[in-house]
Amino acid sequence: MLEVNGWHKFQLCDLFYFFRGKGVTTAEISENQGNIPCVQSGETNNGIIGYMDNSFIKDKKHTFVQSPFLSVARSGTSGCVNAHNKNSYIGDSAYALKLKEQTGINIYLFLATILNKERYRYRFGRKVSIETYIKKYIKLPADKTGNPDWDFMENYISSLIDYSKIETKIERKKLPLNDTKWKTFYLVDIFNIRMGNKFDLIDMTFNAPSVNFVNRSGSNNGVSKKVDLIDAIGPFPEGTITLALGGSICSAFLQNKPFYTGQNVAVLTSKQPLSKFQKLFLCTMIYNEKFKYIAFGRELNVHLKSFSMPLPATVDDKPDWQFMENYMKSLPYSDKI
Repeated sequence: MLEVNGWHKFQLCDLFYFFRGKGVTTAEISENQGNIPCVQSGETNNGIIGYMDNSFIKDKKHTFVQSPFLSVARSGTSGCVNAHNKNSYIGDSAYALKLKEQTGINIYLFLATILNKERYRYRFGRKVSIETYIKKYIKLPADKTGNPDWDFMENYISSLIDYSKIETKIERKKLPLNDTKWKTFYLVDIFNIRMGNKFDLIDMTFNAPSVNFVNRSGSNNGVSKKVDLIDAIGPFPEGTITLALGGSICSAFLQNKPFYTGQNVAVLTSKQPLSKFQKLFLCTMIYNEKFKYIAFGRELNVHLKSFSMPLPATVDDKPDWQFMENYMKSLPYSDKI
């Protein structure tokens, strides 16, 4: 664990140059296919929504930033920070941050992690203002002169990267999804659904953090931080599924440790015993229904009773749990689960 007691505070405007994004639409990307990433505010795929050609660089129609740099989501997944190692166009739902000192991608990865710890400050509907953001302070390792210790950050990230190849004993088997019968099932018929704790992370304590705190995030299994155990309120048990009802809506994760939740998170407990492979299959199928709910204002909490999804079915029209188990186990690297 990093020892942070000796870290110093630094104001972001002293470290970074800031760039405002300009509008980049999916239609424009489709009409100008190329190899330059277009970055917006999403959590997935490092915020990249597509790739355009270089025809907009010279006329400055779009904000073009040379790598490495950080992107900060202005709206949507407000406060989400991604590190980028390719020159990119920045859309109007994001800002770009570029260090005033020339450094490599590892330092940007370090800084992205630090800044993402502040995401809880940007609750649903609270956009990131660049005028406010540049005044923020973050704590960083400092050298003997009181400046950011870039060498420490570089070396720390390098120490985490393991280039050894991950091996799997599973060879891909031919188990096509379209070779089985599918049927629509309701979520309430498969799970007992409870609302989470509705805690605010800002109100939690961190004296001896040991319990995962799950928010409406679509990354890191939904876990934003570890918090102290509350004596009067036991955490939800491992083996249950969390479901984001807003934010990164429909993000469903199988939790492998006890946890508390933030606002607008449901907890799903299967009505019959299911394996971790079957639960992971269900998490993916739940997430695949996201397109029904991403329209602004249509949060999932008022649609849980009607939430449905297609699943493999047996001849008697029940969920084919064995097929789901077999399919997940047929995937390469499933032996690492």
